[in-house]
Amino acid sequence: MLVLVDPDDPDVPQFKLEVQHAASALKITTMERRARTQKDLEQIFDSVSRSNTDGVFIASLSLRVKLHSVIIRLATKQQVRRLAAGSYVDKILKEPSPPTCPSRRMSAPNW
Repeated sequence: MLVLVDPDDPDVPQFKLEVQHAASALKITTMERRARTQKDLEQIFDSVSRSNTDGVFIASLSLRVKLHSVIIRLATKQQVRRLAAGSYVDKILKEPSPPTCPSRRMSAPNW
């Protein structure tokens, strides 16, 4: 999974830590790449297209705010199958598994 970070974003260390924990738990290989500009992102996606990346995680709030549409366009162009941002990975790890999920145990509403 390609992990995009803005080295100037002060929240990146925390996001990177979450990504590392989640990737380790899910046995996912990550490739961290630094980007500040659209040009940086274009160069990154040009280089990773040859390595057949199957996912992108935006581990930087500044990239999500400033360049989200650019990342989506580039990921779509390269036919990347998964795109995630922020605390998405952390949420996956903290949610209960389907058999214990309360919504699975609920009966039909009594209206």
